[in-house]
Amino acid sequence: MDASIRVAEVPARRGASWLSQAFGLFARKPIAWIALCAGWIIITLGLHAGVFGTLLVQRMLAGRPPKAGQEHYVDATLVRFGKPRDLSFLPHKKGVVKTKAPEEAIKVARDLNQLPKIDSVRMYPDRDPDTFDPLGTITTLDPGAAAEVPAGTKSVWIEPARGIAEQFVTTVIDPDTHLAVPFTVPRETLRYRFFATAGRFSKQTTSSEPDPGFVPKGPIHIESEYQLPGRDQIDVDGEGHAIVTIWVVVRDDRGGETWQERHLRITP
Repeated sequence: MDASIRVAEVPARRGASWLSQAFGLFARKPIAWIALCAGWIIITLGLHAGVFGTLLVQRMLAGRPPKAGQEHYVDATLVRFGKPRDLSFLPHKKGVVKTKAPEEAIKVARDLNQLPKIDSVRMYPDRDPDTFDPLGTITTLDPGAAAEVPAGTKSVWIEPARGIAEQFVTTVIDPDTHLAVPFTVPRETLRYRFFATAGRFSKQTTSSEPDPGFVPKGPIHIESEYQLPGRDQIDVDGEGHAIVTIWVVVRDDRGGETWQERHLRITP
């Protein structure tokens, strides 16, 4: 320890005398001490009230919709939970504010979606493994009567008639201006789904367009192979026959949907 440092031990009983001396200082000038303490308390409360008040005002203003004007533009596709996103940090070019929508943009609201339709459903026993063309007898399924499936058949092919894929106009974000601009889709995709009360389809979903990245070498096939159920999977009548109901559902890109129901009389 440094020789210049002196340490004096103070007994614990001296604490009572310090409190007495402090009270003496307060008794000599009580108003000054009270004013000093009150001032610090007021300053502390004022700072806290300012911080909480600022947060409250910001929360109230955030719930109000922004005032629209020539100098203010909010893209509807860039709004989330009712509040505009701040995308000013992204690199962008200053766009031109338009007060009149272009004619092609108005066309978006006028284009009505026509429901996709399946005019007919046909069945055949097999298809060529190379060309995928139907083989054997092609039967157009009657919606009012059950089609007979010969005994011993393990599977048949169910093919719906192709629906009309429409052209439609939608909107995309322009990479330069970051604004919504019209975009024409030349042909929508029709998706077909197959269902049955018994048995199963080897491919439950087919599409009128190829999968992304694939270039078809021929016509796109939308049929699916239906594998008939076994005797232990269905209830048959006295003659050993059973009725199976199948559905083919078609959906387009804009929420349109229709379906066809057919019946098969099978002998497992």
